[in-house]
Amino acid sequence: MSIQHQLLCPVDFSDSSRGALHYALAIARRFHIGVTVLTVEDPLLAEFGNARTGADWSAASSARRLRSFVDEAQADVEPVDVTYEVRSGPAAPVILDVSRWCVGRG
Repeated sequence: MSIQHQLLCPVDFSDSSRGALHYALAIARRFHIGVTVLTVEDPLLAEFGNARTGADWSAASSARRLRSFVDEAQADVEPVDVTYEVRSGPAAPVILDVSRWCVGRG
């Protein structure tokens, strides 16, 4: 039985999470594994944005921003396999749920 590893890197688009993403990508590159990059939206802010601009606007906007954030981090280096996740809810429980999902994928 072969175990496949997947690294989880939650980001909030801050400079600190940009640094964490660079490390996660470097580790993934070194060990030839994939990275799941996750951002968690505040449900109240997402609902407000969706009410003003249409359903799922917030998630689509976050997904575009997440891809751009990762593209910037992978510029000028060998890219790694990245899975993108945008979720809504309280950050800590959502991160734990996604980490269990990542383990289940391996």
